[in-house]
Amino acid sequence: MRRYVFHSILLSFLSLTLITALHAVEGDVDTSFGTDGRVTTDIDNSSKDDGLEIIRQSDGKVIAVGATSDRNDFATIRYNSDGSLDDTFGINGIRVEDLGSNFEGASGVAIDSNGNIIVAGNKDADFAIIRYKSNGSLDDSFDTNGTLTANLTIQDIIFDVAIDEDDKIVILGTTFNGNEQDITLQRYNTDGTLDNTFGTMGTRIIPFGMGKVASLGFESLAIQSDGKIVIVCSNDGLFTVIRLNTDGSFDNSFDTDGMNTTTFNSNSIETGTSVKLQSDGKIIAAGDSQPNAGDRDFVIARFNTDGSLDDTFNTSGKNITDFGNGDDFLSSVAIQDNGKIIAGGGVAGASDRDIGLVRYNSDGSLDNQATFGSNGDATVTTDLGSNDNALSILFDAEQLLVLIGGSEDFVLGRYITTESGSGSGGSSGSGTGSTTGSGSSSSGGCSLIR
Repeated sequence: MRRYVFHSILLSFLSLTLITALHAVEGDVDTSFGTDGRVTTDIDNSSKDDGLEIIRQSDGKVIAVGATSDRNDFATIRYNSDGSLDDTFGINGIRVEDLGSNFEGASGVAIDSNGNIIVAGNKDADFAIIRYKSNGSLDDSFDTNGTLTANLTIQDIIFDVAIDEDDKIVILGTTFNGNEQDITLQRYNTDGTLDNTFGTMGTRIIPFGMGKVASLGFESLAIQSDGKIVIVCSNDGLFTVIRLNTDGSFDNSFDTDGMNTTTFNSNSIETGTSVKLQSDGKIIAAGDSQPNAGDRDFVIARFNTDGSLDDTFNTSGKNITDFGNGDDFLSSVAIQDNGKIIAGGGVAGASDRDIGLVRYNSDGSLDNQATFGSNGDATVTTDLGSNDNALSILFDAEQLLVLIGGSEDFVLGRYITTESGSGSGGSSGSGTGSTTGSGSSSSGGCSLIR
């Protein structure tokens, strides 16, 4: 009798599990992750914590970086694949670094081939880089104490960081000399010294002209397997993709002069925020476009290796996604193994900003065949009750989409995607970014200074 009752209970449980699985839709929140699909980490109970970027290690663990203590300190957290804190890293999974200023924090993260973790951001208005060993301790072989800062102009802002095939560190940001804001890159050797074979004494400044603004708050870079550097940014309100040679000079085989400026809407303010490399070398670049005040939309484009728009991608090489009335800001893109592309950011909700996700087919069309989300238009929105934003997205080891959204604390959310993915906010191993494509990339740099 007891065996019969047990088998009945087991059958009921399995039936319920099967029904739940059958009703699960790609794009649904994965409620098996954390609490209601989210993991929240409060580093400092008395102050604001900001998580800005995530990356995945080859073992499936996830590293999140940002700031704590009301943006006074760098913050780095490592999670196990189930969302629990990894107590083998730092103190109970958390590492806080105070570089001695009143405004500092991380905006980018990368992992080198030795498992070292490179965290890049700002100390006041200066560039700052920290390198940790895999256990979270400072790597004193990097600039003697594991940290370095660089002052170039009156305001220097880091947006993104990547690692090349030689484990050299490439940072992307802007500098402001009082008259103009310029795109600025630096490349560092593994010991923390500037690489004098890059640009001028390790620094490459790309001026856009007197009085012009080089960025509107976001930039992103990817490094090809041949060492060439791809950048997406805003050139005084124009969506711009740049490719540099390994020495930092413009690659003239890319759109003849190393730079492609693309228009999605006429007379619009447009910003490039995230770039990924496909396995065939084509470039996915994404951002947002504002044709009218209070009306900003997601935009995405695919470029051939020669810098021309790929007309096999949504026929024009580009696509625009409007979640509805209001401003929609794209922060990050990721590529699934089947070639589908997911973009995430913050979109206008009923009363505040919500997390917004959209999935495109590999040909650039919306994946709206009732396979992603329940809206029938390939979009997913999530309202967590505040001004929410998917700042950085990637695919975790369990083939599910992971994102980090804006909050008073670090927040990780997980969504169901049955296909595996790479092309993420961070790579599964060395470098930052796309394991779909060759080389390394990153998730769309976002600075604390915005």
